[in-house]
Amino acid sequence: MLQDPVYERVFDVLVVGAGLSGLFAASILSKKGLRVAVVAQGIGAVASSTGFVDVLKQTPEGKPADDLRDAFAVLHTRFPDHPYAKTGWEKLITAEDYFLELTEGNGLKYRRPSLTANVHAVTAFGLLKSTHLVPEAAALASVLRHKKVTILSLAGYNDFNAALIQGNLAGLLPSTKIYRAQAHLPGEKSLKSSFGWKSLTIARRFDDEDERERLIKALKEAMRGRETAQVILLPAVLGLDDHPAVWRAVRESLGVEVFEVPTLPPSVAGLRLFNSLKKTLDILRVHLNLNCRAIRSGIFGDRVDYVDVAGEGRVIRYRARYFILASGGIVGGGLVERDARIFEPLFGSPLTGAGRASYRDFHFDTGVAVDQDLCIPGFTNVLACGRVLGSYNPYSEGCGNGVALATALKASETVKGEAVG
Repeated sequence: MLQDPVYERVFDVLVVGAGLSGLFAASILSKKGLRVAVVAQGIGAVASSTGFVDVLKQTPEGKPADDLRDAFAVLHTRFPDHPYAKTGWEKLITAEDYFLELTEGNGLKYRRPSLTANVHAVTAFGLLKSTHLVPEAAALASVLRHKKVTILSLAGYNDFNAALIQGNLAGLLPSTKIYRAQAHLPGEKSLKSSFGWKSLTIARRFDDEDERERLIKALKEAMRGRETAQVILLPAVLGLDDHPAVWRAVRESLGVEVFEVPTLPPSVAGLRLFNSLKKTLDILRVHLNLNCRAIRSGIFGDRVDYVDVAGEGRVIRYRARYFILASGGIVGGGLVERDARIFEPLFGSPLTGAGRASYRDFHFDTGVAVDQDLCIPGFTNVLACGRVLGSYNPYSEGCGNGVALATALKASETVKGEAVG
């Protein structure tokens, strides 16, 4: 039996979900003077991601998005229900601009090498991934071509396979000379676990200024006799909270270009992005409850009046004028599959593609239906953004984080226009 609420909180907007779309929407809304709360069961998928912002690898028809602006025009004419057809190209660029401003303001600088074309970033497996916004320290194919590159692994750290990366990159970048070296970090002999170093453990050691000097000394020792290297690739563990200073110190000490390659989850690069977004929300005094589960909503006619959330043995009722559903897909719990049926459990939202039986059948385009303003049909004060939306496949199209940013901005503008007016 569900508990009655212990107490109530009242806000202008309640965002359900703490992934990229939810956190981004909350920051936009709060900066516009609205009282915003975010509720979620955990910290979302951002923290386990590579930190890249993929916009569009290919259209739903499988045609490569060589020119992103042209690809958006195709989506607008041929796939009118696609989230990008509702936001448009300019909305995405505006969202990216704000994202770049937000992250740089928190010391986490991103790059957009081209406005209308993707770049190719090195993945944890040594493959090349089409993406649009990348952390400043990320390794790109363009900076590796025609260079002598050394992949520097860390002894005792098992989430970075230098041999695999070398083999794959050698096939993809034939003009690049790729070598391997291994550094032995201080404390390696004291490792007790067969699992070796953890990504966060190394990153936090780099954050400590005294430890940093010892770690960098170990990196320099590993590169002794390899002074011809023009680029060094390291796993993405160069600091968590003080990453810019760590990256700068490593480059200055080694005397060459140094870039990071993503590691297997948990991802330090993803945690940096999550922490940057959360820092913005903390500064803006956004209410965050990231240890709860939305269990029911109060629906009266065409409006939602409240959402009850359960966590830590109590139920809290959040009343708001507007609600943004950014709860993710089936992995994030925003959609539920039961008895060969997929549904949205909090508001009972209508879905697109709902007749397709199961996510196990790879019908990833099932999601919440929305109108052109991203409002959920049947409600006047509920919108949706991010992965919970339907009519697109973020995996095959390579567009998950781009859709998250663009739809978060559009939903936020819709709310703002109505709330202030």
